[in-house]
Amino acid sequence: MNQYDQYHSGLTGAVVDAYQRLYPEIKPNALISYARSELSYELIINEHKTIKKRQCDAGTYTIFNNPDKQASTTFKGYVAFAKICKHYGVEQFFNYDLDFTRNGFATNRDYLEKMESEGIDAVAVVHNPYGDEGKYYIDQGYKIVAIGSQEIGSSSVDELHYIVEEYRRNGINVHFLGCTSFKKLASLPVISSDSSSWTQSGAVWDKILWWNEDKPGEDKTDSVVVADRLSPARKKDYYRRYPFLREFEEYLDRELKLTIDDFNRTGLSSKARRLNKEVANLHYYLRMEQEIRKKHRQLGFTF
Repeated sequence: MNQYDQYHSGLTGAVVDAYQRLYPEIKPNALISYARSELSYELIINEHKTIKKRQCDAGTYTIFNNPDKQASTTFKGYVAFAKICKHYGVEQFFNYDLDFTRNGFATNRDYLEKMESEGIDAVAVVHNPYGDEGKYYIDQGYKIVAIGSQEIGSSSVDELHYIVEEYRRNGINVHFLGCTSFKKLASLPVISSDSSSWTQSGAVWDKILWWNEDKPGEDKTDSVVVADRLSPARKKDYYRRYPFLREFEEYLDRELKLTIDDFNRTGLSSKARRLNKEVANLHYYLRMEQEIRKKHRQLGFTF
């Protein structure tokens, strides 16, 4: 029986190796991006089997927001990249979507058909679940579709439940693109999701995420800002004001062999500080994956 899987975009060999030294029995899933292929070859080959499952995407959302970058992320290049990944056992590929609007179905479907003609069974991405896309993929007998991150972000759990159940009734599993909402992922029968938040949280916002057992409610996610130079927007989560600081420090020591100084110490290189943040946040998302699986079992979701 399959269960929910979370895929991490932008993983590097250095992060995986550092995490494996702490938890050699736990293997993360990786989303490998053609647009960032310079980071990916170690994960594609996966020589030491440190990655459990792998997906591949083109990184076309970057093109959609920055059309000048299309020259370096071409369809022909993505197909060639996908074939290399397939040779090394990468299990799943997302379509080469170029239009992320609700009117892009025809364009994206053309690329999906071209992918299939090249021998790549790509996952279709739905950007307008209330339009013709859903019916088309149901009628064509697809086994999995992905829901675009913009639709997920703008929809409530109830709205997403309606969308997901329509596919599930027709034997289609659903992947959520770019989603890290525990409430949405735990409450809905989605088979997988992906995001780059494991690295963005620390690199951009200086935040360490953790599963705080003392926090009330089902979602025990907490975030702690560990920088010593703060903008006004980040002062709310500043670690020196954090009410669970003692518990957080005990958690860092117990589960990661780290201290807060390992994230912000002046004498430590920026590369080392970033690596420590990435390992800590990857650990949180791997815990989150287990909590989502637990909730799915409680709700009776099967895949």
